[in-house]
Amino acid sequence: MPEESFTSDAMMVWNSVKRSCLGTIKVLVILTGGCFLLLLKSTIEEPDHVNRIIGTISVFRRITHSITGYKSNERKIRCPGCEPPYLATSINPCENITLTASTLSRKRLEIHCDEKYTWTEHSIVRSNANPFTVNSDDQCLERFIQENCYDNKIVPNVIHYVWFNKHVMDVYSFLSVISTYKRIKPCLIIIHADVMPYGPYWVYLLTLVPNLIHIYKPAPISIFGKRLGYVQHKADIARLEILKAHGGIYFDFDQIALKNFDQFRHYDFVMAHENIHNLGNAVIVSKKNAPFIDLWYNNYDTYNPTEWGIHSTFVPFRIAQKHKDLIHIEKEAFFKPDLAAIEKLYTGKIDLSKNHAIHLYVRSIKKYYTLDQFRKMNTTLGELARSVLYDSKNLCL
Repeated sequence: MPEESFTSDAMMVWNSVKRSCLGTIKVLVILTGGCFLLLLKSTIEEPDHVNRIIGTISVFRRITHSITGYKSNERKIRCPGCEPPYLATSINPCENITLTASTLSRKRLEIHCDEKYTWTEHSIVRSNANPFTVNSDDQCLERFIQENCYDNKIVPNVIHYVWFNKHVMDVYSFLSVISTYKRIKPCLIIIHADVMPYGPYWVYLLTLVPNLIHIYKPAPISIFGKRLGYVQHKADIARLEILKAHGGIYFDFDQIALKNFDQFRHYDFVMAHENIHNLGNAVIVSKKNAPFIDLWYNNYDTYNPTEWGIHSTFVPFRIAQKHKDLIHIEKEAFFKPDLAAIEKLYTGKIDLSKNHAIHLYVRSIKKYYTLDQFRKMNTTLGELARSVLYDSKNLCL
């Protein structure tokens, strides 16, 4: 083909494509302008019509996305966590992390509903602003979980934490949330709290985890007419109430996720042995309204506020022996090693290849470190921290 003919044909194709693109842009500009004028006119004449117009535009946008297959950022966050996880602020391998109370802005996840739809939006807030907050009986949240956080399993992929009383977030709580976000890939991470955490780890966490929200929950005061003693006992009751109401995966703040939990979400209720005589309650997987929860909760009628760990670990073990059909028990998947052997995690090396999670027993061990110290810590604890922060167990040089 002569060169002149080829160039002429190419130019004809290019001009045709350019005209089509310009035509599409003009249509979009006209439609956008028309919507704006209609919205302005309605705002002046009948302010109540504004919400209806916005709702109509929102519905039109969803229909357009479903037809074209186009996925914008706003569409992706409708089910935060259904896509592979991402960190809003990435951490470079072995970077020396400096915690500062930044005043920079971040995106905050918010959940909204109308009569037909549930959706999420990201509002721009200061980096130290607390997460989006709802009440425990919020029906919009429950609809969102039902529509977005279930797959082919009976337990929703939602992580629950409990936080009572005002105190600063420590490094282990920070690592716990990052670990569940990255390994379990939850639809939502919900902190049930009467007062939110604070401090540099909390502020930094909010910039890293985009799908974290807050449910306001006062600490329980009593059970079957008996006043709850320790704050840990209050948290024991709260986690049962939360799992009964919502279903999902409960984590203590000193529990680190090591692997995905999808295989456990096929069961009605899952716990693991802390030792051969009890079941640990620092990790619980449960469907909504699991019958095992009711049996466990009702056994608190014999609660003694001066006892430690009886109703939280030994009672569920006894119930499980009588009602094996209501619970799936893992041997050591969540708690190996137990408290008697946990010291070696901090001072030496332990094989965790069969673990899905590990309990750090921070309250008993009382060893606290900084993120910088974890970079060169040649112990299993150091490996755990580096794997959470940098996705590598290797020592930082």
